[in-house]
Amino acid sequence: MTTRKFWNASILSLPSLELRSNADGGYISGNYGSVTFAPDAFSGAPPLKLDVDLRFGITSATAFLIYKGSLLLREYKPLEITYDVWEPERTEKLLDEGTDENGDDCVLPLVIGTVNHMNPQRTGSDTTNTYHRPDFYGEIGTDWHAYDDGVLIDDNWTDNGDGTITRSVDIVGELTFSGTGNITNIGQLFKWACDRLSLTFQNLHGGDIPLDCVITSQEILISFLERVAWYCGYIFYLYEDEGVDVLRLVSLDQNNGVSYIEQFDAVSITYSWSDSRIKSYSAQWTVREAADGAIQEREIERKVFGQSAVVGEELELPYVFNEDPELVETRLDWILAYEEKPVVQMDIPLIRMPQPGEEVWFSDRRIQVDAVGSMRITNINLNYKEKSVTLQGRGDVTIT
Repeated sequence: MTTRKFWNASILSLPSLELRSNADGGYISGNYGSVTFAPDAFSGAPPLKLDVDLRFGITSATAFLIYKGSLLLREYKPLEITYDVWEPERTEKLLDEGTDENGDDCVLPLVIGTVNHMNPQRTGSDTTNTYHRPDFYGEIGTDWHAYDDGVLIDDNWTDNGDGTITRSVDIVGELTFSGTGNITNIGQLFKWACDRLSLTFQNLHGGDIPLDCVITSQEILISFLERVAWYCGYIFYLYEDEGVDVLRLVSLDQNNGVSYIEQFDAVSITYSWSDSRIKSYSAQWTVREAADGAIQEREIERKVFGQSAVVGEELELPYVFNEDPELVETRLDWILAYEEKPVVQMDIPLIRMPQPGEEVWFSDRRIQVDAVGSMRITNINLNYKEKSVTLQGRGDVTIT
């Protein structure tokens, strides 16, 4: 394979690279755009695809990596050749699939943490009591349990050794299982997901936030991880390290590196409290319980209030990943405290590649009053034309 370097004279334009998480999402992904070359950048016909390392710097020795991936030819004009920066989509699904008792395709529920009275997926035929075995830890009757309309039925079960279990005695009412899954916290969930995605997992800060829920709807795995990460106060991003694809999980309460910005190191620093005025944060979910010879659903609601309960938005968390009300309230408290922090944005010279989750300490004495504080980076925007990088994140600011 031939390797060549394209220097600034051969490149007419580069995209402004943006790394950011979506609203209420913990996945830091890229928005890359396109690269335009001068017609003399290639000695012959431009290739349909280029595998590239995009680096920024004065010399090869000092240049740092911005992007590693592929460029796809989009347009060939007499005075310019344009390539789209391509980032492969992760289309792996969250849930395993199987067949139901009618032989039709179905998804298999995913058990995370300790759950009560989840409905298993039936399989085999409608004349046998055969079910896909949920991913509970241990053995049925000892570590996890079966119920018929809330009545314990731990006997007469056989593990078929093929991911299914069968009961030799008929089940009269609604069959449910209760127990603890092999995945119990965000770190274990991401390790399991990385195995499915063929990624190396870097768990930077432990990932011990507990989870307990049953997932029954199929979706793209990365999209699911994005919501769980945000719920738990984490972000994650993908990168390549010496040919190995890595997923790094980072807590927003801890540092993925630390840097210090003095007042003259930054081109500008701004502070915004406009979206930090929150009156309350609430969540609603249901739990399943055995009562009066049946399985019943009970709705639970929790609400926490902001520092100023008089003004601000009343927000609702659209999803929870716990059944325990105390655990949900803990997550609501964290999300509220985080979103009440001001958004700090700073423009600095492009001399290195910042990292998502990196803590930046700053001192700003160019305004009428002095401001000092810190923020953790969640958004990064590289502007090659201006040779600058815009950093954004929530943090703590003290104005004196």
